[in-house]
Amino acid sequence: MKITGHKTTSVFRRYHIVTTDDVSDAMSKVETASLHGDRKPVQSMRSMKKELKARQICVALSSNG
Repeated sequence: MKITGHKTTSVFRRYHIVTTDDVSDAMSKVETASLHGDRKPVQSMRSMKKELKARQICVALSSNG
């Protein structure tokens, strides 16, 4: 929450963001982008949505089996 500025954990629960590895990876990408002066997003919203959907499918499949 410190990285993104969210005040509650609802976004993390909604998108099932629970591992510290995810947070570390996100911070690494933010640092890299800021060092290179990038103003564009590290990952497009479309590709983020595709990745999220794939993760949700994997979670659903693993919980059903």
